[in-house]
Amino acid sequence: MTYSEGGGASLEHSTREDGIGLLLKAAELGEANAASALSVVYSGSYPGIEANPQKHIYWLKKQAEWGKRESDARNLAYRYAQGDGVPEDRKMARKWTKRAARIGDKQTHTMLHECSNSGCNKKDATGTDFKKCAQCRL
Repeated sequence: MTYSEGGGASLEHSTREDGIGLLLKAAELGEANAASALSVVYSGSYPGIEANPQKHIYWLKKQAEWGKRESDARNLAYRYAQGDGVPEDRKMARKWTKRAARIGDKQTHTMLHECSNSGCNKKDATGTDFKKCAQCRL
């Protein structure tokens, strides 16, 4: 059982809210795993907790900024490319695509290579045109 589920070694009678409060404190101190958990909690995929897209994106962006997991930057790039939870923004999508590639995300490297080879990205190897090539949408 995790803190967000109301568990934890030092909490005998904790609630889900207490668990989320502890996650918030840890995430605000820079704990990447807590930020990741909050992103999931606020995504709407956690039973019993209503989705909060603003908080979900906030914690997803924090994770991507901290660069602890390569997939966070890729996930954020995808969201900007699709306008999923954030306004559609190609510039931001490219920024996070570059960041994902720079920190070693293999899927992003593969995608950039395939887009470059397919001709849908003729201008710039990192300036993906997410609308023209489905493969380049991350």
